[in-house]
Amino acid sequence: MTRLALTFLVAVFITPCFSSTATASDVPCEYRGKAFIRGYLQCLKRHDARYVEKGRGYTRLGNKYEFGDGVARNLRQAVMYYEMACDYADGNGCAYLARLYRRGRGVKKSKKIAAELLRRSYVLE
Repeated sequence: MTRLALTFLVAVFITPCFSSTATASDVPCEYRGKAFIRGYLQCLKRHDARYVEKGRGYTRLGNKYEFGDGVARNLRQAVMYYEMACDYADGNGCAYLARLYRRGRGVKKSKKIAAELLRRSYVLE
């Protein structure tokens, strides 16, 4: 009897704590170029303000790592945070990442990727 009661308690109280409840606002919108801009902007409109604030936070973290503000300067870490900001619809993050690609700082120099990121930042702003 106690084994059955214990199984019931685990199933009712503990299991829901570990279940994943991902909502549409948790998944970043995907930017796929000029042809999909309308769908991309509609996806962004569906997200709440927390989604946009998360992107701005990633941009701030990227700035800290790029310029060494309070942390050790690490351009690869800055690139990672700028990419996350760009995925979370922050145009400034895309512009900063484009600058790093254009100059070849922390990533392989690529003017083509930089131009695409700048286009994306204009769409977001």
